[in-house]
This record gives sequence, C-alpha cells and structure tokens, in this order.
Amino acid sequence: MFKSLGLFIKNKLALKRPQVRITVPFIRAKKIGVLADHLDENKKAIDQFVQSLEKEGKKVEVIGFSPKKNKPALRVKYKAFSKKDLSWTGEIKQEELKKFIKTDFDYLFSLNTSPFLPFENILAQSKAKCRIGVYQEKKEGYFELMVEPKKKNDMIAVTEQMIRYTKLL
Repeated sequence: MFKSLGLFIKNKLALKRPQVRITVPFIRAKKIGVLADHLDENKKAIDQFVQSLEKEGKKVEVIGFSPKKNKPALRVKYKAFSKKDLSWTGEIKQEELKKFIKTDFDYLFSLNTSPFLPFENILAQSKAKCRIGVYQEKKEGYFELMVEPKKKNDMIAVTEQMIRYTKLL
C-alpha cells in the first residue's frame, strides 16, 4: 500500500515539473526505449517489435517488469525490475532503472495495456522526447502519442499501430 501511495504522489509531482518534449522524425531517431509488461504473455510481440526497430537502425533499450524471480526468456536483451526495486515510499532503488529514466530517448514506447503505477512513474520522470503508449483514460499527461487498437490485448497489433503512427510523425 505504501509503495502505491508513494508512487501515486511521485507521479503527480513529476507530471507537474515542466519537461521539454520535441518530437524527432522517426527516420532521424537513434535511441529508443521500451517499457514492457507481461513479458511471458507478450514475448513474441516484444521480440518482433524490438527486432523491427533494430532493423531500422535504431539503438533499443528494453526494461521489463517481472513479478517473478525468474526472468522470462526473450530473444532480445533486456533488463528486468520488480517491486523489490522500489522502496516503500516509491523511490527507485535499481541503478539501471534510474539510468534508463535519465536517458534522452528519441522515443519511449510503453507496452502495457492498462494503468501500471511503476510505468507511470518512469514515464513521468523520463527525459524521452516523445512517449508513446496505449490509450488510457485520464493518462494523457504521460504520453505525447496514444494509440487505441481494436484488439487492445493483442500486443502485436498494438506495436504495429505504434510503429505506423510514429513513422508518420
């Protein structure tokens, strides 16, 4: 409960701090961050998504949330974090996650389909120029671009739509 309350408060405060967000055309983007949830269920979609970005010449960093002790096996390289990496007040303890937040990504994709406080915290604090995610009511402050796929739980359809609209920017 304390983690949730701490994260909720930190998210609200982080959203109030002004951040300069300048969208870079996709063709000129070099660094891309990916937040991935439900790694076991979505590993095929995550692998395909990251590999397609890498084929486009993008440098991709992936952070995945894993509630289990075992890291799910993905083809792509990623770093995992769990609730243990957050203090009881919602502070991030893991250095890799802190570094990810401070990275100046051209695009940061959030691959989760429902509100998730740890991801919202990362998105709110992120130095990314453009944050992209699935449409969630009253979460507009976390994203510059939100997609609303017909099949919200089909992560392959979600990632395809994200790429399609990002390329139009």
